[in-house]
Order: sequence, then structure tokens, then C-alpha cells
Amino acid sequence: TSVSQPSSTAMPRLMHSTSDITGEDYTAFLAEACKHFASFSLVWRRGLSYDENRQAVGRDLRRYQLQKRQGSCWPGTRLSVGTETVITYDLNRDSTNVLARPGSVFGWVSPKYPEDLAFYRKDGHCGFASVAHEGLAWILDMEFVSALPGKYGFFAETMPEKDYRMFDYAG
Repeated sequence: TSVSQPSSTAMPRLMHSTSDITGEDYTAFLAEACKHFASFSLVWRRGLSYDENRQAVGRDLRRYQLQKRQGSCWPGTRLSVGTETVITYDLNRDSTNVLARPGSVFGWVSPKYPEDLAFYRKDGHCGFASVAHEGLAWILDMEFVSALPGKYGFFAETMPEKDYRMFDYAG
């Protein structure tokens, strides 16, 4: 059997939010992400001062590191100049405890923390992306949306295929 591919004019469906997920909602969000996704990534921006929180996060996540790369693209971001360090980690109960430290999705901002939390499915495709300093988050995995205990300010959105490609940078 063949799998039909979406046409180039298809409008992928996703959920978008400019509302932060904080406190107990963030804890519940992370718990569901841990059940649903296999890995996550964080962006370690160069040239910024290192806060003790950021150093502790790096130290505590080091043993869960799966991949480290220099890149100008990661889910939700495409730089026009330069590169940053993108590190992908195994998602498990212990690494999720580290992810809880900022207290919110939009708490992942330098210099206190690394940036741009993203979650990946087992097949490597991005299921959640965020750009904390811009107050943006997207859920691309509709099964994850269905499993969430709340909507957390996300609303359905469609976007042209060419724009949807900003989430193609697998972890």
C-alpha cells in the first residue's frame, strides 16, 4: 500500500499559543510530555554570561545527552547569521525534574537558562516547540494535545507548508 503525501498546498494543522504555562499547569504539562515524547532539546546560546542556574542545568542534564550540534536552525527558529549549540536529551522522569526548574515554558531564557525547549517523538519529529523570549509555543502532535489535562491557551491554527518547515529540525 502507498501512503498519500500531502499536497504542497496543504495547510498543516497545529496548536499555537502566546500564553505561558506556569506553576501546577507547567508541572502537569511536563508530566504528560514525559509520557508522550522520547526526547527534548535546548539551545545553549554562546556569548552570554553564565548564570549558576544555567550551569546547574547543563551539569544535571549531561548524562542524558543524546546529540550535540552547532546549527542555525532548530524548531521554531532560523538564524540569518551565526550558529548556536543545540543539545538533544533523553526525556525521562529525572530529566523532567530538571525541566521543571524555570517554573514555566517561557522561563527558558538566557542567561538564567538555556533556551527554546522542544519535545520530539520517538520517530524524531518535533511535537512541541517554543521560543520563550518571544512568548511563542506550538504543539504539532495532536495526540499530545488530546492527552493534555488543559488547553493552556493553545488554539488551532493552520500555516502554509513552507512555514511549517521551521519545525522540521529533528532532535
